[in-house]
Amino acid sequence: MIDQLQPVEREVASRDKRWYIARLRPYRTAEDLIDGVVVTFTDITARRRAEDLLRASEQQFRKAVEDAPIPIIMCAEDGRVLQISQTWTELTGDRPEDVPTVEAWLSRTSGDGANVLRRQMQEIFKGERVRLEVELLMHTRDGRERHWSFSASAPGTVHEGKRYIVGMALDITERRRVEEERREAARVQLLQRLAAAQEAERRRIARELHDEMGQSLTGLILGLRELDGASLEAKRAERLRQLQSLANDLSRQIHELALELRPTALDDAGLGEALRNYLDAWSERSGIAVAYHDGTSQRRLPSDIETALYRAVQESLNNVWKHSHAGKVSVVLEFRGSEITAIVEDNGTGFEVDDVLAQLTASGRLGLLGMQERLAAVGGKLDIESTPGGGSTVFARVPLPRPRAAETP
Repeated sequence: MIDQLQPVEREVASRDKRWYIARLRPYRTAEDLIDGVVVTFTDITARRRAEDLLRASEQQFRKAVEDAPIPIIMCAEDGRVLQISQTWTELTGDRPEDVPTVEAWLSRTSGDGANVLRRQMQEIFKGERVRLEVELLMHTRDGRERHWSFSASAPGTVHEGKRYIVGMALDITERRRVEEERREAARVQLLQRLAAAQEAERRRIARELHDEMGQSLTGLILGLRELDGASLEAKRAERLRQLQSLANDLSRQIHELALELRPTALDDAGLGEALRNYLDAWSERSGIAVAYHDGTSQRRLPSDIETALYRAVQESLNNVWKHSHAGKVSVVLEFRGSEITAIVEDNGTGFEVDDVLAQLTASGRLGLLGMQERLAAVGGKLDIESTPGGGSTVFARVPLPRPRAAETP
């Protein structure tokens, strides 16, 4: 057996807890015969202690990653995911085996954030960047959307001969929601100011048309009427009657234009009466029969709500006149629960709602879109129901303002 002895190396520990490499080699004579063995010992205590410290440090680091209070992911330069924290698993539903690579993780992101992260990871490993930071729209395994702020610092550690980075993710979904609500509130406030300014300008123009131009036309009509009885030549008399007719037409047109701009009944008598007057005039001009039901009992509402609903009905009827070829229209104004609703229904040709709205958005036409914006400014919404050949129904809904608490004497 001794003739077949091969060199052997083993790491061994002494009783005083020092480590050695024990090497056993056969001892050969000059005739190349094995005559015994030689054992040598090399002290590797320092190296073993350094390795033990490194392993302990790495275990502590991995433990720190696993127990981190925020979602953490450890990624190698080759794209492997080395470890994720327990909080990552709790938030996303991902187990370590679910995200073996960065690409597997990024497959559940939306938008351009994933491409930004890929580019920044390349730059950080090349030394072209000292920190990466990007916002990501993530989809958890149960289908929820979460906004994350993901960041990592430049790699400075080697794991199994390869560099890696540790990325931290903060869930900023609530912050984004609050920011969006603030932006929406600011948008609504801007719409309210624009609508108020527009109505104020309409009111001013309507007043000037009625008061100034209307008075001048009235004086002209009265003066022409005084001349009507005078003895004039037949040709001049006919010309006088033409001027009287023209003046009457101008007066009527200015009156109608003033009502279109801002009906005085909307300020004086309220929405229900203003709509009644408008519908009577609109039916006479269009030749389309209108059935009107006012279920509000002339209850007054804030001016901005009455204006928004009045304009919604006005625009709806303009669309009926231009496009629907309807023979009759029904307009209903009523309270429904905590809302006031204006309904405009016609028996016209109808249309595909989604297609028409898409065309209007693409073309920049502001009729229906303007109605939506005006209603949104008072917290309301616009719904349209229509089918080709089946007529159309427009619902303009606005929440009723909360009644003020009774004042204590």
